[in-house]
This record gives sequence, structure tokens and C-alpha cells, in this order.
Amino acid sequence: MRTPPPTLALLGILGLACGGMTKGTDDFRAELSGPTTVPVGQAFEIQVTVVNTASTPQELTSLDFADAWLKGVAITGSSPAYTTSDHVPIDDTTSYTYGQPIPAGGQLTVTLQAVATLPGTWQGEVDVCVGGIARFNSYPLLTIVQ
Repeated sequence: MRTPPPTLALLGILGLACGGMTKGTDDFRAELSGPTTVPVGQAFEIQVTVVNTASTPQELTSLDFADAWLKGVAITGSSPAYTTSDHVPIDDTTSYTYGQPIPAGGQLTVTLQAVATLPGTWQGEVDVCVGGIARFNSYPLLTIVQ
């Protein structure tokens, strides 16, 4: 999704999001589920299940949603609750911070509450960051708001 230049000035900004240093790690994976088509104004849920395939516990650092997708969808909450949400203009995402443990060989499911806000076809990626801001896998998002 992004590869920012490796400058010291950017490292502080990247602290708000996954960054671009270790994309495509193989010690976890995520599965997304939710409706593809939603009427405008309707609330709906998206589930992100993060599976820790490592033999040691890990932590869900954040879920970072592309601004392109968020133009038509608003995230209104989640369970477990995110601790902060920050817009990261350098990579056009909004980062939702969790700090939730994932047991070795286990999984964590985050259920996001969302509302379809604007008609159109909205797509982008969600970066699932596990074990730090520089470790993530990206997954495609597509929501058609009618």
C-alpha cells in the first residue's frame, strides 16, 4: 500500500500507523468478513480475525484503514474497543490502535461497527499491524453503498 522514504523526519509520523518497513510477515494472518453491499445510512459490522501462527504470544498493534474506503464508510466503534484513532496523512489512512494480546497459536476477533455514509463503490486496504508499527499485512476492502 505504501513505501515511505526512510528518513528520520518520517519515523515519528509513522509511529501513528503501521509504516512500510516489514510488509507481508508470515507469523500471522487475518480474515475479514462483512457485507459487500449496504444501503446508505445503514449500520453494519465488519469482523477482522487475526490468527497468530507464531509459537509465542503477539499483540494486535493497530488496524489502519485506507482513506479511499473511509470516504463512503464511517467506523463508529469496535469490540474490543480501540484506544485511539489518528489520521495519518503521509499514507492516507486512519489508524485505530488496540494493543490487544493474541495468544500463541490463537486468534483475536475485532468486530467493527460501521455506517454506510455515501453512495458509491468504496475500496482500499486495511493494514493489520501485529507486533509493532512496522509489521503488517494488507487486505483488500470493498463496500458498495447504495
